[in-house]
Amino acid sequence: MATPAKSRRRVKPARTFTCLFHFGEDTYAVFPLRGIHPEVAARAYRFKKQTGGQEVYDVRLSTQGYVECDCPGHTRHGHCKHVEMLAAMGCVPRLPEQPRPDGTPRPTAPSVEAEFA
Repeated sequence: MATPAKSRRRVKPARTFTCLFHFGEDTYAVFPLRGIHPEVAARAYRFKKQTGGQEVYDVRLSTQGYVECDCPGHTRHGHCKHVEMLAAMGCVPRLPEQPRPDGTPRPTAPSVEAEFA
């Protein structure tokens, strides 16, 4: 008696993508971070600089609605080009004067939307 042949199902690789953002002389590869614990962030993105020192920065949208970046500009001034680029693309909300987590107001960030028009 012959045994039936097992069907072979092809496993498709996970689809990923990388977007390139250009800001002045800098180019960044930007991609979403997967598997982020929901208590850490609702969404998160990684910026890998393709020029200069090739720094890496992470931007996250907290579950409370705050958008934060770990770059020196955002840490120091409360806004940065990384958050502005994601906001211009609709990946994170544009919050003109979101407070810092400690409740103190942050300065309004200059808009880079004109770059994408």
